[in-house]
Amino acid sequence: MKLFALLKNYHFTIFTISLYLVMVCHNLFWQTITTNPNVTPHPSYFLLFIIGAFLTFLYALILELITFSLNARLMLIVITLITTISSYYMNHFHISINPMIIESLFKTNLNEAKDFINLSMIFKILLLLTIPLIMIFLIDTKNKSLFIKTKFLLLFFYLLILIAIWVCQGKNITFIFKSYKPTIDMLNPIAPIRSTIRYFSNIINTPKTYTFVGADAKITPNDKPKIFALIIGESARAKNFEFNNYHKPTNPFTKNLDILNFKDFYSCGVITAISIPCMLTDLTHQTYTSRNLSLFRNNLLDIAQNTGYDVWWISNNGGECMGKVCRNIKNISYYNQQHLDTDMLQEINTIISNTKNNTFLIINLHGSHGAKYFERYPKDFEFFHPVCKDENLQNCTQESLQNAYDNSLRYTDYFISQVISFLKESSLDSGLWYVSDHGESLGEYGQFMHGGLPYNLAPKDQKHIPSYIWLNKELKTQFYDKIQKQTHTHLTHDTIFHTILHFLNIETKDYNKQLDIIEMKK
Repeated sequence: MKLFALLKNYHFTIFTISLYLVMVCHNLFWQTITTNPNVTPHPSYFLLFIIGAFLTFLYALILELITFSLNARLMLIVITLITTISSYYMNHFHISINPMIIESLFKTNLNEAKDFINLSMIFKILLLLTIPLIMIFLIDTKNKSLFIKTKFLLLFFYLLILIAIWVCQGKNITFIFKSYKPTIDMLNPIAPIRSTIRYFSNIINTPKTYTFVGADAKITPNDKPKIFALIIGESARAKNFEFNNYHKPTNPFTKNLDILNFKDFYSCGVITAISIPCMLTDLTHQTYTSRNLSLFRNNLLDIAQNTGYDVWWISNNGGECMGKVCRNIKNISYYNQQHLDTDMLQEINTIISNTKNNTFLIINLHGSHGAKYFERYPKDFEFFHPVCKDENLQNCTQESLQNAYDNSLRYTDYFISQVISFLKESSLDSGLWYVSDHGESLGEYGQFMHGGLPYNLAPKDQKHIPSYIWLNKELKTQFYDKIQKQTHTHLTHDTIFHTILHFLNIETKDYNKQLDIIEMKK
């Protein structure tokens, strides 16, 4: 009788369902983090137990919350069905559930659906559902006063457990997901629910028509030809720049080049996929609400090319330009497959030395991309010692982690100094703007790298970025004094589109003087 009474207990059922979700419906997740070579290092048995416990208490907390005022039995049935069906397809097809999978699901017709539904599938799912559904139908929620009192106590208890686990092992848990990001889309039912919300959110935020920004753009008459370089850094944070009063010499190669450094500059996003399209379109941090928006409007590269500029996109950071911002550009060059950033210098020098026309050069660096900061520079640039060489960054001392990261910044500084030396040799008016796409966390508050939290919750180090401008003698005469007035002003990626239009002497009705650093009022 006691066992039967326990099986009817609502809270016991919720905790058991949570165990079921973690133990039975996470097969792909457990298999991936223990065998996939991209998950480095593989977690110990102890850490696997801790992750399992964390997920169990997390799901128990969520289930207690979402059944607070709703029909508990119905909600538990829905969650269990979603999780079990998702688990079957994740295991059967060995796929994580992301928005693209959800899109494919909604676009599958009846004939195609027949290939995914069969008697074997139905039998296996029903078999898995048998025990949890029996328990759900047995629950008794008649004693409302005891029900509510126990719920509050359990919510407090679960929350304390989760906080304790996170304080003790949060860094290690985070690094499992950081080392191989698709694992987040293997959490069940978080992945199918989260991906469905993201899918419909993308539909809502995706424009219905294409917007031609700067369709009226033209170069100012009688303007002298110039070459302007925009260097987009990767994962550089302002705190570690010598220009920003950092105690280590991370800018030794550019510090004597009369740089205009912006001390209070912030990124549009905390991931590259948001920041680069945002900074190169006329959209701002407030209006760039979906990473798809750059697919439906012209950007700075398009406008420059349409007005007669030779536009170049040269990248050592991934296989394509984020947000497809370079899709219409004639001159594209990718350096991937273990290249260092300086491998691009020869081609950059050739472009700069040979050009006689208006040229806009965008260079996307690999910069300080984690977790292997020590691989972003050659051995002879290993200036700070000792250096962290463990991909599991939480195992490194703070000193060695900072040293590896700072070495990558020095190497970027050297790269930029070389580009400036090329520009100095050009017969054209020339200028350069370096700005990072976003910042980086190096263990502060248990955070590593970037992108683990939404922008508003992300640490300042992931948003406060280095940004500076160099101008040759001719452009310095025109712009230096005006820009210098803004070096301590709070600025963001929002200013890049409009300020570069000014540098390139391009006129258009879509230019916004208020977001042009050159024309801003102090």
